[in-house]
Amino acid sequence: MVETTILVEIILSYIPSIREKSLFQLLKSFNFPILEPFRRLQQNLFGMNRIDFSPILAILFIGFIRKFIFKMLL
Repeated sequence: MVETTILVEIILSYIPSIREKSLFQLLKSFNFPILEPFRRLQQNLFGMNRIDFSPILAILFIGFIRKFIFKMLL
């Protein structure tokens, strides 16, 4: 679910006319707490970068945590 909202935000961010719409703003506000730690990590490790890798890092981390939890439960 979270991965889907991150991917939708990424896709919609490439459409300039949608950036001002309330749906995009809602997605950004939902994903901000998830992506912000990864943005800070990226900035600390690599400095200011034109490409934002935080969505990729967040999706990978969420997948890792999800697999870890399922292994612990089974």
